[in-house]
Amino acid sequence: MCLLDLLRPKQSRLNKFEGPGYSNLAPHQNRNYEGRSERQYVIKRFKEENRIENKVRKGRPAKLTERDQRFISRKFMKNPRLSALKVSAEFNEKFSTPISPETVRRVLRAAGLNGRSARRNIFVIAKNRKLMLSFAK
Repeated sequence: MCLLDLLRPKQSRLNKFEGPGYSNLAPHQNRNYEGRSERQYVIKRFKEENRIENKVRKGRPAKLTERDQRFISRKFMKNPRLSALKVSAEFNEKFSTPISPETVRRVLRAAGLNGRSARRNIFVIAKNRKLMLSFAK
């Protein structure tokens, strides 16, 4: 049960609400996520727009949950050489939501990672550098 459900029968109380006493609106104060600012916002919304419930969100709903996105980014953090194609194939095997490699790249871009697979960097020591330069001459 959320704060909005408790406020619905108390609309008359909201109409004449003035001054301090936000805690009186929610008798279940043991809930941390329903703080004072949320109650203030509900009262403001009721006074300005005469409604308590939230508006319907617009736009297409996200295909992946946060858990799915964490799974993808964790895969690349463990092994940056993986391709988006391989990760999408593994994701499609494990989860019921089918995704394309482009979706994997989008998730990585949003997480601040590259959507391309990393390549191995060759470590050249001074001795080998001299040998390579002498060979190139």
